Amino acid sequence: MGDTTVPLPDLRTEDSSVASEYSSWISALVSNYSIDGLRMDSMMEVDTGFWSGFHDAAGVYIVGEVDNADAGFVCGYQDYLPGVLNYGT
Repeated sequence: MGDTTVPLPDLRTEDSSVASEYSSWISALVSNYSIDGLRMDSMMEVDTGFWSGFHDAAGVYIVGEVDNADAGFVCGYQDYLPGVLNYGT
C-alpha cells in the first residue's frame, strides 16, 4: 500500500507474534471503550489467515472493506469476517 513516494510498511500480519500483539491490542481496545462493532479498511491488503484470530480477540461484529466490484470475489472474504461492504451494488 502507499505509493512510490510514501510507501507504507508491511506489518507482517502473517507472523504469529505480530498477530498476537494485534489480538491483545484489539481485545483491550474493545473492552476499554465498550466498542460493539468494527469496520476494517483495506481487508484485501492483509493476509486472510489473520482475520479469524483478530475477530475472535475482538469479540464483536466486524465488517470488512473489500473494494472490488466483482461480487464473487468480495463474497469470498465472508469466510474470514462476518460481513463485507457491498461495493458491487
